[in-house]
Amino acid sequence: MFKCGHFVGVGCRFVEKGNLEVLLFTIQSKMRANNQKPYTPREGRMLADINRAWEELERAEHERELALRDELIRFDSQH
Repeated sequence: MFKCGHFVGVGCRFVEKGNLEVLLFTIQSKMRANNQKPYTPREGRMLADINRAWEELERAEHERELALRDELIRFDSQH
C-alpha cells in the first residue's frame, strides 16, 4: 500500500482489497474441496471489517488534507 505513492494510493487500496477477497475465496474453496470446514476469519478480521477500516482511513486522510490546505491558506494570507 505505501509503495504505491500518495496520488495512486486509493487505486492501490482497491487492488489490495481485491487481492484479499481472492485469497479468502481461494482458501475457502480449497478447504471445501478437501472436505474441510471453510475458513472463517476471526471477529474484526472479516472483509467487512477491513473495508470499514479502509473507509475510516480514507476519511482521516481527507480531513488531514483539508486541514493542511486550510493551514497553507492561513499561512499565505499572513505573508
